[in-house]
Amino acid sequence: MKVSIYLADGRVRTYDTQGFLSAGAYSSLNPSYRNHPVFISEETLRMDLLEEEGLVVDLCYFSSYEVEGESGQAVQVDDPIYSSPLSIGSRHPGRRFVLLKKEAVKNIVKIVADGELAAWREDDWIVNGVKFNNAVRLYGDPEERNLHLQVALLYDFLRNTKYPSPEITDEEICAIFGYNKVLVDEAISGAYAQAAGGREEDGTATPPAKPEEKTPETDSPMANDTATSVDEDALGLRLHDSPNGLGELEKVFADTLAGLGTSAPAGGDTMPAAD
Repeated sequence: MKVSIYLADGRVRTYDTQGFLSAGAYSSLNPSYRNHPVFISEETLRMDLLEEEGLVVDLCYFSSYEVEGESGQAVQVDDPIYSSPLSIGSRHPGRRFVLLKKEAVKNIVKIVADGELAAWREDDWIVNGVKFNNAVRLYGDPEERNLHLQVALLYDFLRNTKYPSPEITDEEICAIFGYNKVLVDEAISGAYAQAAGGREEDGTATPPAKPEEKTPETDSPMANDTATSVDEDALGLRLHDSPNGLGELEKVFADTLAGLGTSAPAGGDTMPAAD
């Protein structure tokens, strides 16, 4: 695994775990396994621990050392394609490496792992790019390049369609795709401002009102849609009335861009690039 950390002061730290992945390196961790070759290495970039511990990588390995059952005998499995049973090889914990301490996380601009954007900064927060990209593939539109619109659509679908229960908080919904509620609210406002601005210029609509702030009376996500999601009625839209919650706003946005003669809005609201 190759990990590059881009820092606010202009430095780029690059780490390559390939140098660790050898039988000699792993056998030194546990001398008793020296006669059992390492066949598989396991590297885990712990993005889930970024805020608590900093950026860390866990390295584990699989050797030919047989897994033993309660009887002390090797655990074996029968498979009809083989003439004899297969013994299960063992997985061993290796080491945790701290690439960047917790105190230095505030200096991160973005993290790239094996060419994929794993995290990036928006204002004072780090967006978990791994969770975001997974959510886009599962619930969103991978072809959509406008980040504000993508975030708005993800939140609306997850909040109103997939997890409508008020027992699931807005923050928990946002965490599913690596964001927090502050950044999601900003993205929703940005998406509607862009769409409304284009529709106003071509005379097809007036700007929608901004989403209402939450009040104690509307604290439940189901009490008042406009308190927890975009101001859909101002544009005559109901996103979660469509089959997957991802149709009408996207169409309005596409029509707006077509009317302006452009394929994406100007500014820094497109999807971040890995490099």
